[in-house]
Amino acid sequence: MLFPGDRMLAREGRLYVFKRRNVESLPLAGSTIIDHGGVVNEEQRGALESAGTTVRSISKSPDPSSPEGPPPKRYDIAPAVEKVVSEHPQFLRRMALAMVQSSTHATERVGSLARMSEDDVLTFTRKQRVYARRLERAPPAKFLVYEALAMKEYWNCYYLVLKGTFQRFGPRKKARYVREFVTNPAGRARGYTAVDAAINYLHQRRLFKARAINARLGLDPNPGEGFLHRKRWNPEGLGLTLDLIDPFKFADREKLLEAVLDVSVNWRDFYSATDRHGALFYYPKPEAVGVLQAIGEAADTMPMSYEGAQLMLSEAYQNVVSRLIRSLQDGTPMSFTPFMYWSPLMISTLSAEAK
Repeated sequence: MLFPGDRMLAREGRLYVFKRRNVESLPLAGSTIIDHGGVVNEEQRGALESAGTTVRSISKSPDPSSPEGPPPKRYDIAPAVEKVVSEHPQFLRRMALAMVQSSTHATERVGSLARMSEDDVLTFTRKQRVYARRLERAPPAKFLVYEALAMKEYWNCYYLVLKGTFQRFGPRKKARYVREFVTNPAGRARGYTAVDAAINYLHQRRLFKARAINARLGLDPNPGEGFLHRKRWNPEGLGLTLDLIDPFKFADREKLLEAVLDVSVNWRDFYSATDRHGALFYYPKPEAVGVLQAIGEAADTMPMSYEGAQLMLSEAYQNVVSRLIRSLQDGTPMSFTPFMYWSPLMISTLSAEAK
């Protein structure tokens, strides 16, 4: 997928895509490029297609007479976001609190899928609820602190289930980021453990889908600073998108956990390589990419609840973005309801277990 600002170079049968932090490489023959916003001009398109590459364009300005209708109105909500950050700390509190509550529900769901005992699950969720109560009274500087502590309990539960089932060692943050160059296009998702490579693939897919929806609704694919993700932590202009998609990632990881537990995917489905320091890292084999893609598509259709409506996950994200745009444009940010990871499926499952 290409977005405005990306640069390309075709040489010796390969396409090199220059992004802000890395260079990606893929074979020209047999690859498909999704062009968001006219990165590929007509001359480049002809050269790529003659080399065996399929180019699909998602235009920023579709033909108003086309069946899809006129182009969406463009929204620059960056100034409104900055105004909310400086003037409405309660809005930020609600965003952080929704994420903490989402992590609690997701942790309960992980325990349910893994058939953990209620006491074992409570070991994690009890702490998360304490952090939620503290966040309700905390100053703005502590919002991300309590959100991070609640997420740490979620990850502790998640990886406890994976231990012994899927090779996994070391803390999530250290296992996540691999800077090594890999010529195999599947090497886009890399991790110092196989499960982290799988999670990174699903997170990247979720980001791509969110950026496409943003563009369709009139936002720039990289809309800029977020409410919680600020430049210090996010230098690439994805802060707002990361704020919005974080609770949706729970669905991808839940579906991955299901696949691991029923042995649809395991660490043998990943290539291994050595980085410049001699440490082993992983990236998915082609067959694993197919499985991971199916996992992401299953997450897209998970039933979710947002503002009283029962929706598929992908529809819920679209509603969240539309609602945010409307509330910021109207100057009523506190009317916006942050998304919380909670679905009818979870409610019915937890109720049955309680009985």
